[in-house]
Amino acid sequence: MRIAVFLEDCNYRNLDEGARRIFLFDVNSEIVTAVGEKSVNFSNINYVVIWLLAKAVKIIYADRLPETARSVVSKAGISLRSLDTMKENPYLKALLIRDAGSE
Repeated sequence: MRIAVFLEDCNYRNLDEGARRIFLFDVNSEIVTAVGEKSVNFSNINYVVIWLLAKAVKIIYADRLPETARSVVSKAGISLRSLDTMKENPYLKALLIRDAGSE
């Protein structure tokens, strides 16, 4: 199954608050394989969804998506889950990044 993880784009050169970094992973049995990444802007959510469908993404892990984006993603048949739910899957949990100040 292919999943996408959406993170806010932290690139200082990218001043657009709507930018997100999408990381693609294939999750099979006990193996998680990175298969790609892309920086996108949610001002054209239709493009984002078409790109996700072309990449055969079944589940998106994301936080703070606009309601219009959530609606379009849902209508396209792609499941949307919060980043926190990655903790429930032992293979995806390893992908989570911890805040250095929280230790």
